[in-house]
Amino acid sequence: MGGRRYLGIESGNGDYSLEIGNAHIASAGTEIGWSGVPAGCQIYVTGILTGSTYLKVTDNATQETCTLPINCLLYTSPSPRD
Repeated sequence: MGGRRYLGIESGNGDYSLEIGNAHIASAGTEIGWSGVPAGCQIYVTGILTGSTYLKVTDNATQETCTLPINCLLYTSPSPRD
């Protein structure tokens, strides 16, 4: 994964706690204002460096937790001099 990716949320109230295992590899956050998703909230993950980590998502209303593996592979195009 490189860049920003959105997670498809099927249920929930939009009140989530997010924990990234290694903040040097990726970051995560929420965006509100989406239509067609529960509570108008989307979770996104942004790749920073190549590597593996995890994202732990907790629904603060129900205390349900899900841990997802995150693999980042960032591609940089070669320099024109290469």
